[in-house]
Amino acid sequence: MKSLKKNIFSIAAAMLLMLCCSFTAFADDEVEDYEFNVSKAKMTSSWGQSISFGQNEFNCSRFTEDTIITVEFELDGTSTIALGPIELILQNYTTANPQIWAKIAPFEFDETSASFSYEDMIAVYGLDDLSGVDTLCFGDTGTPMLVTKAVATNCKVPPAVTTVTTKATTEKITEPDAADEPAVTTAATDNPNIIQTTTEEDLPIGLIIAVVAIVVVVVVVIVVISARKKRGKFY
Repeated sequence: MKSLKKNIFSIAAAMLLMLCCSFTAFADDEVEDYEFNVSKAKMTSSWGQSISFGQNEFNCSRFTEDTIITVEFELDGTSTIALGPIELILQNYTTANPQIWAKIAPFEFDETSASFSYEDMIAVYGLDDLSGVDTLCFGDTGTPMLVTKAVATNCKVPPAVTTVTTKATTEKITEPDAADEPAVTTAATDNPNIIQTTTEEDLPIGLIIAVVAIVVVVVVVIVVISARKKRGKFY
């Protein structure tokens, strides 16, 4: 009986460990497809940029090895450039010396869409760390072009950010027997600053339910076994 209980506990512990490891791997590898906001894109005037994105809009460190950027566009004319009618530009003008202006050609394209790979990005940029990219741009290669849609696949999911704001309050205190004296004003000592904290993503509900179910099953099995053992002593 003791051996059976020990085996049950061992199995339950192993299952819990596997669930925790699976969740950790899932959290580390969590990715999403990111669609750029191209509402401000403009038709270029030849060898110009249709739209650009700074770090405050998108940080290129979110790219992964599986990232592919697919862009849809409209041309005002017919492109004759062999490398494609559109190019991806990664600029680093604050931390790189000399400054980097990397122009990446699409690995496949037609007259309305083009795709860029992460492998080509780091090859042209010269570094596999893209966190220093100040600006990401989509430009034409000689024929006026307007970006209408841009999506980057398999991007790292940024951590959730919770903003908590506390406001200072003012309390007016007036002595009841001192009508002729000026009122005294005191400010609360609450910190008026905005505090930003970064929190991890909540555990998936399915994972929580699975863990609870396993624990409940193990407890029930142990209780049943113990009850049978006690009942057997009376015979």
